[in-house]
Amino acid sequence: MRAPGTWPRQWGPLALVVLAAALFFAPYLLQGKVFLAGDALYQHVPWGAYAPPGFRAQNTLITDPVNANFAGLYNHQLTSGWPAQWNPYLLTGLPATDVTSMSGAPGRAYPVKLLLHRFLTPTDAFMWGLILHVAAMGAFMYLYLREVGAEIVGALFGAVVYMFNGCVMVWLEFESVPYTAAFLPLLLLFMERTLRPRGLRYGFAGALVLGTMALMGMIQYLIYAGLLAGFYALFLMLRAHLGGQGRAGVLRVAACFAITCAGGALISAVGLLPDLDLIRHSSRVARAFTFSTFFDTLARVPFRYLVTLVFPDFFGSPPLGMGFAPRLPTQEYMNYNELCIYLGVPTLVGVLAALAAPKNAAGRFHLGALAVLLALLTGTVLYYPFFALVPGMDRMNPTRLAFLFMFAGAAAAGLGVSALGRLEGRRRTLFLSGAAALAALGALVAFAGATPGWIRWFDREAAAMPYAIEGLARLRRPFSALILRPLLLLLASVGLGALAVLARDRRARLAGASLLVALLVYDLTGFGWGYNAIVPAEQVYPRTPSIDFLQRQPGPFRVLLDGSRGLLVNTMAPFEIQEVGGYSSFYPERVGKLLSFIRYGQAAFSGARFDRWIVFGGPGPRLFDLLNVRYVLTAPGSAIADPRFRLAHRSDMDIYENLSALPRAFAVHRAVVRPDPDGALAYLGSEAFDMRGEVVLERDPDPAFRAGVGAPTFAPRVATDRYEPDAVALTAELSTAGWLVLTDSWYPGWRAEVDGREVPIERADYAYRAVPLPAGRHAVVFRYVSAPLRRGLALTLAGLFLVGGGLAYVLWRGRRAAAPAPPTASP
Repeated sequence: MRAPGTWPRQWGPLALVVLAAALFFAPYLLQGKVFLAGDALYQHVPWGAYAPPGFRAQNTLITDPVNANFAGLYNHQLTSGWPAQWNPYLLTGLPATDVTSMSGAPGRAYPVKLLLHRFLTPTDAFMWGLILHVAAMGAFMYLYLREVGAEIVGALFGAVVYMFNGCVMVWLEFESVPYTAAFLPLLLLFMERTLRPRGLRYGFAGALVLGTMALMGMIQYLIYAGLLAGFYALFLMLRAHLGGQGRAGVLRVAACFAITCAGGALISAVGLLPDLDLIRHSSRVARAFTFSTFFDTLARVPFRYLVTLVFPDFFGSPPLGMGFAPRLPTQEYMNYNELCIYLGVPTLVGVLAALAAPKNAAGRFHLGALAVLLALLTGTVLYYPFFALVPGMDRMNPTRLAFLFMFAGAAAAGLGVSALGRLEGRRRTLFLSGAAALAALGALVAFAGATPGWIRWFDREAAAMPYAIEGLARLRRPFSALILRPLLLLLASVGLGALAVLARDRRARLAGASLLVALLVYDLTGFGWGYNAIVPAEQVYPRTPSIDFLQRQPGPFRVLLDGSRGLLVNTMAPFEIQEVGGYSSFYPERVGKLLSFIRYGQAAFSGARFDRWIVFGGPGPRLFDLLNVRYVLTAPGSAIADPRFRLAHRSDMDIYENLSALPRAFAVHRAVVRPDPDGALAYLGSEAFDMRGEVVLERDPDPAFRAGVGAPTFAPRVATDRYEPDAVALTAELSTAGWLVLTDSWYPGWRAEVDGREVPIERADYAYRAVPLPAGRHAVVFRYVSAPLRRGLALTLAGLFLVGGGLAYVLWRGRRAAAPAPPTASP
């Protein structure tokens, strides 16, 4: 292992990394444009009324960052106080920690995100978060590669691959990949340094890094990063043993890794515990797969898709308006984003060089990791031990392992480019032969890929669709941009790699490697610019007259977005308008089943219609009255003939008022008990259910309370005194005992007080809340207090104290041990 350079020597290359990030984000830094698919809103009501004729969004596959992850609510709550823990704006209410709940997740507790959204607008905070983390990805990867033996140019090459590879670029606007990936090379850098004699300090430093990474809240990526770190720890222990450090060195590495894991878990508890609680109560909790059905339900990268390592749009892409990702009808996640493993064409030359070069320890590890990850991504039997033994990997989309594939590819390629000038003899011949074969194979694909036989082999799923075959043939014409640009990049990369190997002059070899870095920047940044929407900030959720109308109406109330007429779910949440449906990854199980029952009927009982999206197409069943759906939002010029609805507003969308909608909170005097949840759901859908006069409970009321229920002398009255995300205050007046019903989602953590005394909340009408009330006038308050959040905060504070104290202690001991001994007096 090469001794690391001093910090001053790193400044120049690190400045180049920061410059590369600045150049990529120049549309924002110079023009104020944001990397966010706000233009997709203009394909939907109400913003479509203001789009020019023939308008087409850049990329409709990446709308989630706009209509699922946009942190407008989080930003508003932070600038006016503190983020709410409950989100009432989607799916009749869900915890705000859900990663797609439109309330700032993932990373609500992540310090950088907190600070950015506390002081900047939502779009500025979003952009600066991307800029900082993409730059950090490159800087930390550069430092890691220098630590494990890469030369400056090779380390820069690996840094660029890591910053701008296809996996980062297609998930850029989602934040989760660049935010989480920024810390992975820093974690491995500190782990690498645990091999040093006083390496214990790096165990504590690694805990800070791992804990911060985990606060991003993306459990799937955290599990994958933990797997890589675990194997790296074993790799380091083997190196310590083989390197002569003996048992003490092995134990030091093991102790450091244990400190990193335990400390990281404690520090991240404030984010992880609420997330785990959310998953446990979510609509996905009952999903399970066997290994034989796993890949056919979720996803895998077919071996033929490896052609996209050179031709990333070989199967089409969303910006092209045409894409035929190879997929089975049963597979849920097979799309361009999930399958993208593009590392840049010059990167393949770097990996070839790594294969041909004399292997240092890190090179062997990353080449091995690259091979294993490719086997996992393609769904080979090698995945089975992970499926069977690693918690969560039997349910997570396996193509997200591209997160680690990009890391291993960047590290291997960086080390390979470092070795280009040192290839001699058989190793040089091996590299040049491999590079020539790669160029020949690329040319063969370029000139034959549009032929009917090749299309039938590559696109067998589209073989029955003549229009698809014709479209792909047009896209793959030998001199089309889709084919010609990657082919030229491949030929140029092979040429520059050959120059770096064959040139006798050191400066010529360095020029070849440096030009390879420049070519890589051109390749990957061009890919990122072409894929991501880059729009003026004012295109992200502008107000419209119809939205102004809804915000003026007294609440609380819910709206139904007519998905059959061009409305996109979740798009009212940034304006704090509550929607009955929506899209989220982990909404409460009962809510999902009830809304699916309203949407799909009996299929909801079998779970056959499980979906993250709950989209309605018009007014529909009367149960919407129960759920306080006061308005139906539909396209301009639409007509609702149902006499329950009247046209209330017409401009960029039509708004119909539901005249029979119940208020959010109301009181009844009769309870129907259905202990079986499916029986309760079936009763709600029957004509026998009187939503205005009864509540469906799942356990018998207290006999003493039931005895107090009599014939009312006046209709119960309920007033909403205060309605906030985490607290609802009501005043109820009843002539005889009854039940106050609040049609917000039942969820652990909600507490109720009646006249200052805590009372239990009954699960009412299958998914909602009710409290029993005696006759008279009462003040009722519902509060959301997340026990996992409180426990997590306590553990996080304890973790920071222990890790910080441990780090301070080992640094103090190290400084004391390094201090020169005081001079002794002469006899």
